[in-house]
Amino acid sequence: MRVAVEASAVFGEPCGMRTYTVELLRRLCAQNPADEYLLHAVRWKEAFPDPASVWGGPLPGNLRANLRRFPFRLAERVEEPWLLPRLDVYHGAGQFLPRLRRTRSVLTLHHFIDMRHHGSAERAYYESRYERSIRAADRIITVSDYTRRFLLERFSFPAERVRVVGHGVFDPAPRVTPDQVAALRARWGLPARFALCLSRLNRGKNAVRLIRAFAQVAVRHPDLGLVLAGHADPDHLPELRAAAAEAGLGGKVVMTGSVYDAEVPAFYAACELFVFPSTSEGFGIPVIEAMAMGRPVACADATALPETAGGAALLFDPLDEGAITAALLRLVEDAALRSDLVRRGRERAARFTWTEAARATRAVYAELA
Repeated sequence: MRVAVEASAVFGEPCGMRTYTVELLRRLCAQNPADEYLLHAVRWKEAFPDPASVWGGPLPGNLRANLRRFPFRLAERVEEPWLLPRLDVYHGAGQFLPRLRRTRSVLTLHHFIDMRHHGSAERAYYESRYERSIRAADRIITVSDYTRRFLLERFSFPAERVRVVGHGVFDPAPRVTPDQVAALRARWGLPARFALCLSRLNRGKNAVRLIRAFAQVAVRHPDLGLVLAGHADPDHLPELRAAAAEAGLGGKVVMTGSVYDAEVPAFYAACELFVFPSTSEGFGIPVIEAMAMGRPVACADATALPETAGGAALLFDPLDEGAITAALLRLVEDAALRSDLVRRGRERAARFTWTEAARATRAVYAELA
């Protein structure tokens, strides 16, 4: 079987969609050596980095890069005849599909795109493209039951063509040494004790409220810091900095910007607790990653996060700064609660592996091919 997996996210800033595409392809290639997989992406202005540098080494023998320089908005109309070879299946792993006439398609919906903060022209373009991709797909993979329900309520898409395939996490869980943690602390200037939020930061991640809520925690625990690890959208970064300044937090809030994939486990190992206040999640990979690394988790009682956490996290109303503060204080001050959440979190995380995600995804390809 020859499958093209749309991989634009692989060459962008670190985010959940990039993790999904890379880790899924790693397992697909290993599990199905007779298949041929194409790492497919289209760009116009920017050059592609070396795929091996993104992959972390040479590509496996049954994966090849199909990277094309072409005007992006034109490509979605002519991608199949001009930029792709003959395929059995095209997998839109990044939420969109080009116009396909001869190739069966799978679309992964990670979440429903919140375009409220974008201009009207950009919003109209992406919403139109997004809806067309959904209606054109032969199969849709949603990463949670929440996203599946949202899809079926909003679009008249046949339920029998939807498959729920959850994300995986650290497969197997990495071991982090004290030296790696010490190097991470030195590189980023991390506080001795800190709460961690690791995510690509946009307005849907709700980090401004988190900063304001943390200011109240810092009054009772002045030795505790807050680390926001991950790329912040350029138009959102000034708001985050302003929130920290207005709250008088000074150096207590550390914003790292983009972090290397290899550093992510050490961030979890170094933190005291993990907090995830997002109001826009189709799954929430960092919640399960933190659980897998043995960290107590507090997260938003919103969108897919309660389903993902599965009773192994402390939930809070993400729109209520007081509720976020209360949750953080409980995790900091209640040792028995932390211990219980760590135990339940490890059990919950064990249910999500990239090995199983790849097996289930390959089964969807086989339905079409």
